[in-house]
Amino acid sequence: MIEIYNHPNGGIHRLIQYGLGALLIVIAIAVPLQVVLALILPGAGLFYLTAILTALLALPVILQTTATPSITITERELTIHPVIWPPQVIPWDTITALKNYPLLPPEDAEAVRRAMIGKRKYAPAQGIMLMIPNLPVYYRVTGWFAGEGWTPVIAITNRSHQRYDRLAQQITARVGQPQNSSHTTG
Repeated sequence: MIEIYNHPNGGIHRLIQYGLGALLIVIAIAVPLQVVLALILPGAGLFYLTAILTALLALPVILQTTATPSITITERELTIHPVIWPPQVIPWDTITALKNYPLLPPEDAEAVRRAMIGKRKYAPAQGIMLMIPNLPVYYRVTGWFAGEGWTPVIAITNRSHQRYDRLAQQITARVGQPQNSSHTTG
């Protein structure tokens, strides 16, 4: 049996992801150009600093493109389908840990969202993250932002996956119950 879990607003999500991909291309072009400008223009050493800052701005963009990909589940494996990165097939036994996802807003920080959606429709953000060591290097950015060091991580949340409860149930049945993250939100 194959189960597919996509983003609730797929078209908007894809549009945002393609925009983020374009932004990554702009950053990849801008950083070397800033270094070249620093080298060839007299007194333009400040471009070195702007190149470093521009490169650092790529990290949250990468986080947004890797954190919560669409997921397909089968009996033997989980396949992730990010919009701008290649799909990855992950056998269940390669998932080393399952933890609560710390990058979600706490319920008390969502007064505006609750007011816009309405009290009846509002649901607090929920999510779990899967530690998967054999994922490509760009998934390490998500792990770093989630407080897991450079461990590659993906997350599933009720904001980014249709039928989140069913998806979480399918994953916990195969991997185990989530632990608390080593990241503290204060």
